[in-house]
Amino acid sequence: MESEAIVSPTERYEERIAFFSEQAKTFAARSRRYSNLRLAIVLLGAASVFVIPKSNAFGVGVLAGFLVLLVILFAIIVFRHQAVEEAWSHARAMKDLNAEGEARVNREWQALPNRLAPSELVKGMLARDLDLFGPVSLFQLICTANTWEGRKAVAETLVQGIEQDCIPNRQAAVKELATKLGFRQELECATLPLRNSTLSSDALLGSLHSGSAFAGQGLVRLFCVISPFVLVSLFALNLVGYLPKWPWGLVMTVNYVVSFLRRRSVRKNLKSAMNADRTIGHFHVPINSSRTIYNCSKANL
Repeated sequence: MESEAIVSPTERYEERIAFFSEQAKTFAARSRRYSNLRLAIVLLGAASVFVIPKSNAFGVGVLAGFLVLLVILFAIIVFRHQAVEEAWSHARAMKDLNAEGEARVNREWQALPNRLAPSELVKGMLARDLDLFGPVSLFQLICTANTWEGRKAVAETLVQGIEQDCIPNRQAAVKELATKLGFRQELECATLPLRNSTLSSDALLGSLHSGSAFAGQGLVRLFCVISPFVLVSLFALNLVGYLPKWPWGLVMTVNYVVSFLRRRSVRKNLKSAMNADRTIGHFHVPINSSRTIYNCSKANL
Protein backbone atom coordinates (compact mmCIF):
# COMPACT_ATOMS: atom_id res chain seq x y z
CA MET A 1 0.00 0.00 0.00
CA GLU A 2 3.00 2.37 0.52
CA SER A 3 3.59 2.46 -3.24
CA GLU A 4 0.13 3.89 -3.84
CA ALA A 5 1.22 7.24 -2.32
CA ILE A 6 3.93 7.78 -4.94
CA VAL A 7 2.35 6.11 -7.98
CA SER A 8 0.26 8.40 -10.14
CA PRO A 9 -3.33 7.37 -11.00
CA THR A 10 -2.39 6.85 -14.65
CA GLU A 11 0.51 4.57 -13.71
CA ARG A 12 -1.71 2.69 -11.29
CA TYR A 13 -4.30 2.06 -13.97
CA GLU A 14 -1.61 1.01 -16.44
CA GLU A 15 -0.25 -1.51 -13.91
CA ARG A 16 -3.68 -3.01 -13.44
CA ILE A 17 -4.36 -3.07 -17.19
CA ALA A 18 -1.12 -5.02 -17.70
CA PHE A 19 -1.95 -7.36 -14.81
CA PHE A 20 -5.46 -8.21 -15.99
CA SER A 21 -4.30 -8.48 -19.59
CA GLU A 22 -1.86 -11.19 -18.52
CA GLN A 23 -4.63 -12.85 -16.51
CA ALA A 24 -6.90 -12.79 -19.55
CA LYS A 25 -4.21 -14.40 -21.71
CA THR A 26 -3.63 -17.10 -19.09
CA PHE A 27 -7.31 -17.95 -18.78
CA ALA A 28 -7.75 -17.84 -22.56
CA ALA A 29 -4.99 -20.46 -22.93
CA ARG A 30 -6.60 -22.61 -20.23
CA SER A 31 -9.98 -22.31 -21.93
CA ARG A 32 -8.51 -23.53 -25.20
CA ARG A 33 -6.93 -26.51 -23.44
CA TYR A 34 -10.25 -27.43 -21.85
CA SER A 35 -11.99 -27.10 -25.21
CA ASN A 36 -9.45 -29.43 -26.80
CA LEU A 37 -9.80 -31.87 -23.91
CA ARG A 38 -13.58 -31.93 -24.28
CA LEU A 39 -13.24 -32.61 -27.98
CA ALA A 40 -10.73 -35.38 -27.28
CA ILE A 41 -13.13 -37.06 -24.84
CA VAL A 42 -15.93 -36.98 -27.40
CA LEU A 43 -13.70 -38.45 -30.09
CA LEU A 44 -12.39 -41.09 -27.67
CA GLY A 45 -15.93 -42.10 -26.77
CA ALA A 46 -16.94 -42.33 -30.43
CA ALA A 47 -13.84 -44.41 -31.24
CA SER A 48 -14.43 -46.76 -28.32
CA VAL A 49 -17.81 -47.73 -29.76
CA PHE A 50 -16.04 -49.11 -32.83
CA VAL A 51 -12.85 -50.41 -31.18
CA ILE A 52 -14.14 -52.28 -28.12
CA PRO A 53 -15.67 -55.63 -29.18
CA LYS A 54 -19.35 -56.06 -28.42
CA SER A 55 -19.71 -59.70 -29.33
CA ASN A 56 -20.30 -60.82 -25.75
CA ALA A 57 -21.70 -59.52 -22.47
CA PHE A 58 -18.24 -58.78 -21.10
CA GLY A 59 -17.38 -56.51 -24.03
CA VAL A 60 -20.69 -54.69 -23.76
CA GLY A 61 -20.12 -54.20 -20.03
CA VAL A 62 -16.61 -52.85 -20.62
CA LEU A 63 -17.90 -50.45 -23.26
CA ALA A 64 -20.75 -49.25 -21.04
CA GLY A 65 -18.43 -48.73 -18.08
CA PHE A 66 -15.89 -46.89 -20.21
CA LEU A 67 -18.58 -44.61 -21.65
CA VAL A 68 -19.96 -43.86 -18.19
CA LEU A 69 -16.45 -42.99 -17.03
CA LEU A 70 -16.03 -40.65 -20.01
CA VAL A 71 -19.38 -38.98 -19.30
CA ILE A 72 -18.38 -38.33 -15.69
CA LEU A 73 -15.00 -37.01 -16.77
CA PHE A 74 -16.65 -34.83 -19.42
CA ALA A 75 -19.05 -33.36 -16.83
CA ILE A 76 -16.17 -32.53 -14.49
CA ILE A 77 -14.24 -30.85 -17.30
CA VAL A 78 -17.31 -28.86 -18.37
CA PHE A 79 -17.69 -27.61 -14.81
CA ARG A 80 -14.02 -26.61 -14.61
CA HIS A 81 -14.16 -25.06 -18.08
CA GLN A 82 -17.12 -22.91 -17.04
CA ALA A 83 -15.15 -21.61 -14.06
CA VAL A 84 -12.23 -20.75 -16.35
CA GLU A 85 -14.57 -18.98 -18.78
CA GLU A 86 -16.01 -16.90 -15.93
CA ALA A 87 -12.53 -16.00 -14.72
CA TRP A 88 -11.52 -15.07 -18.28
CA SER A 89 -14.58 -12.86 -18.65
CA HIS A 90 -13.86 -11.25 -15.27
CA ALA A 91 -10.26 -10.50 -16.22
CA ARG A 92 -11.35 -8.86 -19.48
CA ALA A 93 -13.97 -6.80 -17.67
CA MET A 94 -11.46 -5.63 -15.06
CA LYS A 95 -9.00 -4.68 -17.79
CA ASP A 96 -11.69 -2.61 -19.50
CA LEU A 97 -12.66 -0.92 -16.23
CA ASN A 98 -9.08 0.17 -15.64
CA ALA A 99 -8.82 1.39 -19.23
CA GLU A 100 -11.91 3.49 -18.55
CA GLY A 101 -10.31 4.80 -15.38
CA GLU A 102 -7.21 5.85 -17.28
CA ALA A 103 -9.37 7.48 -19.94
CA ARG A 104 -11.27 9.37 -17.24
CA VAL A 105 -8.04 10.70 -15.72
CA ASN A 106 -6.77 11.76 -19.17
CA ARG A 107 -10.17 13.25 -20.14
CA GLU A 108 -10.52 10.93 -23.12
CA TRP A 109 -14.27 11.35 -23.30
CA GLN A 110 -14.82 9.21 -26.39
CA ALA A 111 -13.45 6.19 -24.52
CA LEU A 112 -15.98 6.51 -21.70
CA PRO A 113 -19.41 4.83 -21.80
CA ASN A 114 -22.31 7.26 -21.89
CA ARG A 115 -24.13 6.66 -18.61
CA LEU A 116 -27.75 7.73 -18.70
CA ALA A 117 -29.32 9.82 -15.97
CA PRO A 118 -33.02 10.43 -15.20
CA SER A 119 -34.50 12.67 -17.88
CA GLU A 120 -36.31 14.87 -15.36
CA LEU A 121 -32.94 15.82 -13.86
CA VAL A 122 -31.15 16.16 -17.19
CA LYS A 123 -33.81 18.54 -18.52
CA GLY A 124 -33.76 20.77 -15.47
CA MET A 125 -32.80 24.41 -15.90
CA LEU A 126 -29.81 24.20 -13.55
CA ALA A 127 -28.47 21.08 -15.27
CA ARG A 128 -28.77 22.70 -18.71
CA ASP A 129 -27.18 25.98 -17.62
CA LEU A 130 -24.17 24.23 -16.08
CA ASP A 131 -24.01 21.37 -18.64
CA LEU A 132 -23.99 18.83 -15.82
CA PHE A 133 -24.99 15.95 -18.09
CA GLY A 134 -23.97 14.71 -21.51
CA PRO A 135 -21.00 13.03 -23.21
CA VAL A 136 -18.55 15.70 -21.96
CA SER A 137 -19.83 16.70 -18.54
CA LEU A 138 -19.18 16.56 -14.81
CA PHE A 139 -21.63 13.67 -14.46
CA GLN A 140 -19.77 11.69 -17.11
CA LEU A 141 -16.48 12.42 -15.36
CA ILE A 142 -17.35 11.39 -11.81
CA CYS A 143 -20.11 8.82 -12.24
CA THR A 144 -18.98 5.19 -12.32
CA ALA A 145 -22.30 3.73 -11.17
CA ASN A 146 -23.85 1.11 -13.43
CA THR A 147 -27.20 0.57 -11.73
CA TRP A 148 -30.06 2.94 -12.44
CA GLU A 149 -30.44 3.74 -8.76
CA GLY A 150 -26.73 4.56 -8.49
CA ARG A 151 -26.77 6.87 -11.50
CA LYS A 152 -29.91 8.53 -10.17
CA ALA A 153 -28.26 9.11 -6.78
CA VAL A 154 -25.21 10.76 -8.41
CA ALA A 155 -27.42 12.91 -10.63
CA GLU A 156 -29.60 14.02 -7.70
CA THR A 157 -26.47 14.93 -5.72
CA LEU A 158 -25.21 17.14 -8.54
CA VAL A 159 -28.54 18.89 -8.98
CA GLN A 160 -29.94 18.99 -5.46
CA GLY A 161 -26.78 18.85 -3.34
CA ILE A 162 -26.22 16.96 -0.08
CA GLU A 163 -27.79 17.66 3.28
CA GLN A 164 -25.27 19.12 5.69
CA ASP A 165 -25.83 16.38 8.26
CA CYS A 166 -24.86 13.73 5.69
CA ILE A 167 -21.55 15.33 4.70
CA PRO A 168 -19.40 13.85 7.55
CA ASN A 169 -20.62 10.33 6.80
CA ARG A 170 -19.95 10.81 3.09
CA GLN A 171 -16.45 12.07 3.81
CA ALA A 172 -15.75 9.13 6.12
CA ALA A 173 -16.93 6.71 3.43
CA VAL A 174 -14.74 8.37 0.80
CA LYS A 175 -11.74 8.22 3.12
CA GLU A 176 -12.30 4.52 3.83
CA LEU A 177 -12.79 3.53 0.19
CA ALA A 178 -10.10 5.78 -1.29
CA THR A 179 -7.36 3.17 -0.91
CA LYS A 180 -9.56 0.17 -1.83
CA LEU A 181 -9.36 0.40 -5.59
CA GLY A 182 -9.67 -3.36 -6.06
CA PHE A 183 -12.77 -3.56 -3.86
CA ARG A 184 -14.46 -0.70 -5.72
CA GLN A 185 -13.71 -2.18 -9.11
CA GLU A 186 -14.93 -5.63 -8.10
CA LEU A 187 -18.28 -4.10 -7.16
CA GLU A 188 -18.37 -2.10 -10.37
CA CYS A 189 -17.53 -5.22 -12.37
CA ALA A 190 -20.35 -7.14 -10.70
CA THR A 191 -22.91 -4.57 -11.89
CA LEU A 192 -21.67 -4.26 -15.48
CA PRO A 193 -24.69 -6.16 -16.91
CA LEU A 194 -26.90 -3.33 -15.58
CA ARG A 195 -24.92 -0.54 -17.25
CA ASN A 196 -27.50 0.09 -19.99
CA SER A 197 -30.54 -0.55 -17.83
CA THR A 198 -33.02 2.27 -17.32
CA LEU A 199 -35.33 0.22 -15.11
CA SER A 200 -35.84 1.43 -11.56
CA SER A 201 -36.00 -0.96 -8.66
CA ASP A 202 -39.53 0.38 -8.10
CA ALA A 203 -40.61 -1.77 -11.02
CA LEU A 204 -39.25 -4.84 -9.27
CA LEU A 205 -40.76 -3.92 -5.91
CA GLY A 206 -44.08 -3.12 -7.55
CA SER A 207 -44.19 -6.58 -9.09
CA LEU A 208 -43.28 -8.22 -5.82
CA HIS A 209 -45.84 -6.22 -3.86
CA SER A 210 -48.67 -6.84 -6.28
CA GLY A 211 -51.52 -8.67 -4.59
CA SER A 212 -52.04 -12.34 -5.25
CA ALA A 213 -55.40 -13.52 -6.50
CA PHE A 214 -55.48 -15.97 -3.59
CA ALA A 215 -53.97 -13.77 -0.87
CA GLY A 216 -56.21 -13.70 2.19
CA GLN A 217 -58.55 -16.35 0.77
CA GLY A 218 -57.73 -19.36 2.87
CA LEU A 219 -60.68 -21.48 1.70
CA VAL A 220 -59.83 -21.04 -1.98
CA ARG A 221 -56.16 -21.77 -1.34
CA LEU A 222 -57.05 -24.89 0.65
CA PHE A 223 -59.29 -26.05 -2.19
CA CYS A 224 -56.48 -25.56 -4.72
CA VAL A 225 -54.15 -27.72 -2.61
CA ILE A 226 -56.60 -30.52 -1.79
CA SER A 227 -58.51 -30.75 -5.09
CA PRO A 228 -55.75 -32.39 -7.18
CA PHE A 229 -55.20 -35.12 -4.58
CA VAL A 230 -58.95 -35.76 -4.35
CA LEU A 231 -59.29 -36.00 -8.12
CA VAL A 232 -56.39 -38.43 -8.45
CA SER A 233 -57.63 -40.54 -5.55
CA LEU A 234 -61.20 -40.75 -6.89
CA PHE A 235 -59.93 -41.57 -10.38
CA ALA A 236 -57.74 -44.35 -9.01
CA LEU A 237 -60.57 -45.79 -6.91
CA ASN A 238 -62.84 -45.72 -9.95
CA LEU A 239 -60.28 -47.60 -12.04
CA VAL A 240 -60.01 -50.43 -9.51
CA GLY A 241 -63.80 -50.59 -9.16
CA TYR A 242 -64.21 -49.33 -5.60
CA LEU A 243 -66.20 -46.23 -6.55
CA PRO A 244 -68.56 -45.26 -9.37
CA LYS A 245 -67.72 -42.44 -11.78
CA TRP A 246 -70.11 -39.82 -10.39
CA PRO A 247 -67.95 -38.74 -7.34
CA TRP A 248 -65.04 -38.04 -9.65
CA GLY A 249 -67.35 -36.24 -12.07
CA LEU A 250 -68.82 -34.17 -9.25
CA VAL A 251 -65.41 -32.99 -8.04
CA MET A 252 -64.35 -32.26 -11.62
CA THR A 253 -67.49 -30.18 -12.12
CA VAL A 254 -66.75 -28.22 -8.93
CA ASN A 255 -63.25 -27.55 -10.26
CA TYR A 256 -64.62 -26.21 -13.52
CA VAL A 257 -67.06 -23.96 -11.65
CA VAL A 258 -64.34 -22.57 -9.38
CA SER A 259 -62.00 -22.05 -12.33
CA PHE A 260 -64.75 -20.20 -14.25
CA LEU A 261 -65.55 -17.95 -11.30
CA ARG A 262 -61.88 -17.18 -10.58
CA ARG A 263 -60.64 -16.94 -14.16
CA ARG A 264 -60.22 -13.14 -14.20
CA SER A 265 -58.30 -12.93 -10.95
CA VAL A 266 -56.15 -15.91 -11.96
CA ARG A 267 -55.28 -14.29 -15.30
CA LYS A 268 -54.43 -11.04 -13.51
CA ASN A 269 -52.20 -12.90 -11.07
CA LEU A 270 -50.52 -14.81 -13.90
CA LYS A 271 -49.88 -11.59 -15.79
CA SER A 272 -48.37 -10.04 -12.66
CA ALA A 273 -46.10 -13.06 -12.22
CA MET A 274 -44.92 -12.85 -15.85
CA ASN A 275 -44.22 -9.13 -15.47
CA ALA A 276 -42.25 -9.85 -12.30
CA ASP A 277 -40.23 -12.47 -14.16
CA ARG A 278 -39.31 -10.00 -16.90
CA THR A 279 -38.51 -7.32 -14.33
CA ILE A 280 -36.26 -9.59 -12.29
CA GLY A 281 -34.45 -10.50 -15.50
CA HIS A 282 -33.24 -6.89 -15.76
CA PHE A 283 -31.71 -7.13 -12.29
CA HIS A 284 -30.04 -10.49 -12.84
CA VAL A 285 -26.31 -10.12 -12.31
CA PRO A 286 -24.12 -13.16 -12.94
CA ILE A 287 -21.36 -13.03 -10.32
CA ASN A 288 -18.59 -15.58 -10.21
CA SER A 289 -19.13 -17.52 -6.99
CA SER A 290 -15.40 -17.48 -6.30
CA ARG A 291 -15.44 -13.67 -6.25
CA THR A 292 -17.91 -12.86 -3.52
CA ILE A 293 -18.15 -9.57 -1.69
CA TYR A 294 -15.99 -11.07 1.04
CA ASN A 295 -13.22 -11.71 -1.44
CA CYS A 296 -13.63 -8.22 -2.86
CA SER A 297 -12.15 -6.79 0.31
CA LYS A 298 -8.92 -8.69 -0.43
CA ALA A 299 -8.65 -7.53 -4.04
CA ASN A 300 -6.54 -4.43 -3.52
CA LEU A 301 -3.99 -5.00 -6.22
